[in-house]
Amino acid sequence: MMFFPIVVVLGLGYIDFVVFYSLGYEEIFKHHSKGVSISLWVIVGILELLVFIYWGTILLTGPGVSPIIEPYDLYSQNSDLSPAPDCFMCDEHGFPHWCSECQSLMAPRSFHSKRVKRCVKKYDHFCLWVGVDIGSSNYNFFLKLVWIYGLFFLTILIYLLRYTKSNYNRGSKDINHNFIVLYVLCGLFSLFIWPLFMVHVYYISRNMTTLDDITKKQHRRYKRWLDIVEKKKFSFMKQPRIEKGVRYVNMAHKNSRAVTSYSVAEYPFSSTFKENWVNLWLSMNNDHRYYYSSENKSPISAVLKSIALFLLPFYDIFYYFSILRQYEKERSLETGDEALTISKPAFSSEFHKWLNGQLDKHKYWSPSYLGGEKAAPSSTEGEK
Repeated sequence: MMFFPIVVVLGLGYIDFVVFYSLGYEEIFKHHSKGVSISLWVIVGILELLVFIYWGTILLTGPGVSPIIEPYDLYSQNSDLSPAPDCFMCDEHGFPHWCSECQSLMAPRSFHSKRVKRCVKKYDHFCLWVGVDIGSSNYNFFLKLVWIYGLFFLTILIYLLRYTKSNYNRGSKDINHNFIVLYVLCGLFSLFIWPLFMVHVYYISRNMTTLDDITKKQHRRYKRWLDIVEKKKFSFMKQPRIEKGVRYVNMAHKNSRAVTSYSVAEYPFSSTFKENWVNLWLSMNNDHRYYYSSENKSPISAVLKSIALFLLPFYDIFYYFSILRQYEKERSLETGDEALTISKPAFSSEFHKWLNGQLDKHKYWSPSYLGGEKAAPSSTEGEK
């Protein structure tokens, strides 16, 4: 797993050689302007320092593990078990999801990581280039690292484009070959990093994760495969991973419990972009600590503060370790109340209204552990 991070470090070392010596000294300092060469060294040096600082912060904070959640008292008979919340994620039979590795109920949007050996809260993805899982705790720092990387390569490209022609003319119609390699590296990484940044901005607008997006794509691929099989079409497409695209929610209803379904194509955790953005930065990607809610409109200061946390170097690190780190210490694995809070899905107010509408329309069934016999709906029935 350390292969790609090592390649990145070696690549940055080569880029430093070309930028600071071949471009900065041999070309700009000697033949153009000492001030411009110094500006290149300072800007690129600061950006690269920020890259390594935020890379280290991502590794230090880690993805954020989910607390141990004790089994629910589904039958309301055993006081030693955790009381079942009014709403929790479940399978089609109404049972909450269980992680056999952690011996714990699984929190919503969590995923068991073999590298961390624990369930990770709001799991996003494993980043090969950074060498660590990205989850609730280090997602903000990952996002900061991405756009700093983008500025790093963009800055180099701007200086490179400005002084390539003069280098070519002075070299008897030949260019410094290190410049060609630098064009390739900076160009390829820019084409990768900026689209990646825009994709994650879209994820923020929907309060979704990379894993959510992968699940949606798996569902679409599985539906295409089913359509090919049903219509007996010729295709080289192999059977993909089975993803029916339905998720289930167990809710308290009329002194009992009810199970209903929804499609993975929905965005159950999302509010407006501004609400999602403010909550991401002021709550450090914690869905259960809403700073902005539809009932309590966020002042402009909250929006400005969230933008500052995104743009200003070190401000978000200070914010996390000086303020929110205290909350992390309080979330010990033995804190039952906190674990129960984590286990509740942080659905948006609009999605809660839709769930209540499902109950009003009698689009639900009783959990099997309470004697329910109605079969779960198909994937199309689970969609709004």
